[in-house]
Amino acid sequence: MSNVRNGSVVVNYDVRGAGPAALLFNHTSSSNLSWSERFLESLAEEFTVVTPDYRGTGLSSPASEQLTLADLAADGVAVLDAEGIADALVVGASMGGAVAQELALNFPDRASALVLLGTFAGNRQLVPPDSSVIELFERALAIESKIERWRHALPANFSQPYLRENENLALELELKGFRYTTEDTLRWHGRAVSQFEAYDRLPSISVPCLVVHGTADPVIPFRNGEILAERLGNAELVALEGVGHLVAVEKPLEVADRVRRFFRSTRPSSGEADESAN
Repeated sequence: MSNVRNGSVVVNYDVRGAGPAALLFNHTSSSNLSWSERFLESLAEEFTVVTPDYRGTGLSSPASEQLTLADLAADGVAVLDAEGIADALVVGASMGGAVAQELALNFPDRASALVLLGTFAGNRQLVPPDSSVIELFERALAIESKIERWRHALPANFSQPYLRENENLALELELKGFRYTTEDTLRWHGRAVSQFEAYDRLPSISVPCLVVHGTADPVIPFRNGEILAERLGNAELVALEGVGHLVAVEKPLEVADRVRRFFRSTRPSSGEADESAN
């Protein structure tokens, strides 16, 4: 583990692997510990994988009421600076996908490509979840036991077929990722997400983009992934049939393989590189 200061904020992060850099932003209010190890290990075979903790999560500084997703994107850039990384493949899941968009929009020279996992283009064009999902979260928040609260909320993040075989693994990841997340952090991250709007700005992103979305995502329904891909001028959309919200946990090796193949497709072949050098 390492850390860097972005102004008064300390950002904790981890680095593994070797190769081109991949900067990963996790889902809402979770630290880097809730990434699937299989997903990270698979990416690290080809990338230097950099996973920061958001403000208010893990070992980073506390969040504040004034927090914006652009602030979290700037924290990611501070991590790249600390590691001497000029630009990176930027990967974001759920809220992290919105942070990734802010990074590409506000620091266009630092993102070589984007991978957006189960995310959306902004609240004005958001296709909302079914009311039953909102009710599920409300019931979960009323449960006093932290373990049972997160267990109750699991169906919002994962498909039922996945949970039937992997409920304990999913619960373990959530509990690890939210270990240091306070109620204030949940509230302030939620407010930052509610203020996110990128729909009108997305056509200005020119780097290659991969949008991966589960067709059974109850939190950010699949149509949101389609909207993202439509607004991004250079995007590929991958639909994962029957997969829930956290696609990199539910299908870690498949998503990692998609990311690797996508990134390779954005690189010039050796022949093209030699020709451009001449």
